Amino acid sequence: MNKKAVYCIICEREVSGEECFDISMVAEDNSPECFLPKDLRGTFSENMKQICCKCKYHPT
Repeated sequence: MNKKAVYCIICEREVSGEECFDISMVAEDNSPECFLPKDLRGTFSENMKQICCKCKYHPT
């Protein structure tokens, strides 16, 4: 089974579907920042959350 990857404008790189989901959960304040990829921890701003929630890949 192929793992799907999408380009994340926040990370500025491709992320797996799992990473995308984790990022989106933090963006919606449903998960703590410890679930973010290490390169985003401590830098995930309100602006980034808004960008994530408007992304075409954001799970609905």
